[in-house]
Amino acid sequence: MSYYDFDGQGRITFVRDATESVVKPPPLQALAAHLRPALRVLHPRKKAPGAACDAAGAVEMPAGILLDPATVMRQTIVTSGGEPTSIGEEVGFSRGAVVVFLRHLGCPYCWAQAREWTEPETLERLSRLGLAGPILVSVGTPEKLRKFLELNPTVPRGRIFVDDSDSHDAFKAMGFGKIGDRFPENPETLRVRLPGAGLDPGSAFNLVTNGHWLSPVKSLGQGVPEALALLGGTLVFTRERMLHASGDRVPGDYASPGEVLDDAEALLSG
Repeated sequence: MSYYDFDGQGRITFVRDATESVVKPPPLQALAAHLRPALRVLHPRKKAPGAACDAAGAVEMPAGILLDPATVMRQTIVTSGGEPTSIGEEVGFSRGAVVVFLRHLGCPYCWAQAREWTEPETLERLSRLGLAGPILVSVGTPEKLRKFLELNPTVPRGRIFVDDSDSHDAFKAMGFGKIGDRFPENPETLRVRLPGAGLDPGSAFNLVTNGHWLSPVKSLGQGVPEALALLGGTLVFTRERMLHASGDRVPGDYASPGEVLDDAEALLSG
């Protein structure tokens, strides 16, 4: 269950982000909803639009930067074995790619998103379109990524990587921004999901018991790490232009693989 409330200046004043209870009906969530009706689950009203591409093949991202395929492909990422590579190397000789930036490995939305993007039918559709990927990128370390893969065995090891730089260089280069940077545009179109929705009880238990360690936490007294505020997003591009670029306006506000690939296929066949 998630709820994000904002003040008049667009600053987040309240966040509720917790995994869905495996007990039905969820007793604490029901009590919370009774005491504070704002905690009830919200539902999206309509699809949120992605960014429009300019004549040079770039898109303006939420943080205000112009993002083009070359910038995406030169970003350094790291495998679960600790070997550095680049997004461009993972694209190889394909006509383009799908790159999905996940917030962090302990984020319940990211568990669901990684699984959705690596379902067999989605991988088959990517292959038909001639697109590499999905190339999943998360904040984290190789050690945490190995644990994530152990807990999510359906996610192929060669599809997910980490940005392990201290300053989160790959994420910042994409221009997705951070939670609270600005008031979400078109808030009526926010895709509000239950954290961890779709996970079976065993996976939900694994998330609850391992989520803190997988998150980019710091030692006691060092404050809240910047990585927890980073937002993710989904990119589709060819070598010449961006086909789709959508930044998550709040955690969990991501387009489904079907929506993203519908947009990309329409442009590729147009």
